[in-house]
Amino acid sequence: MILGRWSIRTTLGLILGSMGLLLFALSSLGVWGAWRDASSARRVAQMVTIGSHLFETVQSVRLERAAMLAALGGEGPAEAGLLARVAQFREVAKASAQRAMALLAEEGLPQMASRMRGAKAEMETLRQQVDAAMRLPRNARAADLVAHTLRTG
Repeated sequence: MILGRWSIRTTLGLILGSMGLLLFALSSLGVWGAWRDASSARRVAQMVTIGSHLFETVQSVRLERAAMLAALGGEGPAEAGLLARVAQFREVAKASAQRAMALLAEEGLPQMASRMRGAKAEMETLRQQVDAAMRLPRNARAADLVAHTLRTG
């Protein structure tokens, strides 16, 4: 028997050393799990921040779109107050979208940020067309602009 050849001191040292290694391993696993949970919690908090910026963007875009459609529905050119509200909603939407895209890229989601940039570019093209049309009387506007705005927006 192997244990019979070792002294009590050696045997107890091996047992205590093994228990110490086991305790160290279990503690390390606990620390690793806590670190992983903290990392996940930080990511969730960051996603909530991104979500709030996206919500602010969507809310402002919807308000901008409603104001644009109201302007396009009128007979004459849009009033200065309505144009100012459209510009205000647009600035809020642009700022919150920029923050969301930056955070998406920072979080390791560049494909989402890229999709947002593509949608933003399409929206900018439509905004330029609508901006020009809002300053014209109804009979001088493109007939399908409202329908296109409804499909795109």
